[in-house]
Amino acid sequence: MDSKSFENWLAEYRRLRLPSWEELSPLDLYMDQVIDEVNQYIVPLTDTSITKTMINSYVKKGLVNKPIKKRYGRLNIAQIIVVSLMKSTFSLDTINRGIQISRDGVKVPDNYSKFTVLYNAEIAQLEAIPSQPVDDYQIMAIRAVLYQTIVKHLVNGNAAADPIIAKAQ
Repeated sequence: MDSKSFENWLAEYRRLRLPSWEELSPLDLYMDQVIDEVNQYIVPLTDTSITKTMINSYVKKGLVNKPIKKRYGRLNIAQIIVVSLMKSTFSLDTINRGIQISRDGVKVPDNYSKFTVLYNAEIAQLEAIPSQPVDDYQIMAIRAVLYQTIVKHLVNGNAAADPIIAKAQ
């Protein structure tokens, strides 16, 4: 991808947004409707679609609440969106632990609202790395690996106990 094409793509990507809690469907939806609802938000952000099998797996693992009479509400949709975005970077176990930590005394609508505000702010601030050729992906890949490792340690509560970190201090 040449520099101009990348800049155009990035400008469009920065305009993408996650829906607020209030923008999620207030109606209880069946599985096919949930898939359509969620995919309209996550496909532009991740280039990956959610499937019935994925949703069933998230429910089975306790990442998403069980539907009531085969219908999924706003809470379920919010949970599916968050898990779908995080799963490209983290294992489902790490996501589950992060969800448990964030739930500590906080209601799902408030958690989801905070997540979307942070996510939308971060995506809006994305920019090409100054003075780096567009085809030099190394710095972005390195940052992705570093941030992923840091989050895993924070979520698992073992950053202080990590021998590598302790040695560096």
